[in-house]
Amino acid sequence: MDRSILAISNKSGTERYAMLMTIPTERLKATDNPVVVFRETARGEPEAVQSWFYPGERMGQEFVYSAAQTKRIAELRRSSAASASKTASRSKGRTLRKVAATRAGIASSK
Repeated sequence: MDRSILAISNKSGTERYAMLMTIPTERLKATDNPVVVFRETARGEPEAVQSWFYPGERMGQEFVYSAAQTKRIAELRRSSAASASKTASRSKGRTLRKVAATRAGIASSK
């Protein structure tokens, strides 16, 4: 697997914000704009960047998370899904609205 280091810095390159490990990833179609893909995370948790692509490129960079970070993301996702499942079993009439609101909250809180 080809691994590379992505350095994120200010516009002039004088201040470095992060150095992240990435692996190549591919998408079906290139777009005219940069694209950032986020992993699903639990409501109220910070967004986890999955990958990003330069404009006009099909090949991009997928971010590599440590085993501990990956485990935490998965645990938070399961916790969020279990919470939605409990709500669904209580009231079918309110379930769809509650699940939709939960999903909207996840999307809008990020």
